[in-house]
Amino acid sequence: MIDDQIRRLREVLGASNDSDLAVKLGITRFSVSKWKVRGVIPPEYRFLLERSADEYIDYTVQFIAQNHVYKHADHHYWLRAAFYFLPIDYAMFLPALDRAKVLDFVITGLMSAAVDATVRVMRKPRCEGEADFSALIKILEDGTDPETGSAFADRIKRVLAEGRPAASPQ
Repeated sequence: MIDDQIRRLREVLGASNDSDLAVKLGITRFSVSKWKVRGVIPPEYRFLLERSADEYIDYTVQFIAQNHVYKHADHHYWLRAAFYFLPIDYAMFLPALDRAKVLDFVITGLMSAAVDATVRVMRKPRCEGEADFSALIKILEDGTDPETGSAFADRIKRVLAEGRPAASPQ
């Protein structure tokens, strides 16, 4: 029973093994081992098992955002910037598990651009409020990366194009 539940969690999060699952959940591999010994997945993770396939992506993204981004308040501006540039229907034609993998790739790429803009152009280690966030969006829309000489807008378009599967409707 517990092995099936852990296997299902790996499927939901696109993890290849228990170590990868632990990384995606922001916990240690030892924690996953303890689940197996106890025969119980903690409630804060079990809810991922209680959703239909189409709901996985919404809850998975929400879970990851809560556990990996909003625990670190300075990171949430980068996630907001990623969502600002992510089309609302991006990859929605894909099955939920494929969608999760594509969105993981794309959101990571968009957040990376936001981090680079913050550090290289704003010359700050993080955004420190709404004024910084507004400046960050402007830089991502119109600015150039001083290190690479390329426009951030081009980088964003490239990330979105690379993440979109070839079968995507145009």
